[in-house]
Amino acid sequence: KMVYEKVSIEETTARQFESMVIVTGKGQFEGKVSGKPFNLKLAFTEVYVRRKDGWKLVSRHSNKLE
Repeated sequence: KMVYEKVSIEETTARQFESMVIVTGKGQFEGKVSGKPFNLKLAFTEVYVRRKDGWKLVSRHSNKLE
């Protein structure tokens, strides 16, 4: 199980295309995986789609930055 304990977003950009938004950014992510701590700098992309009941996250991807 992964648990985020602290997330610090350093930069972010959002682009809307009709009923879809693509968010890209970078940040520092801290937490635990199966009880073991991690502290990673990540670049991420999130895709949101507007539904009748609001915006829903439909996809997320991240890469570790050195």
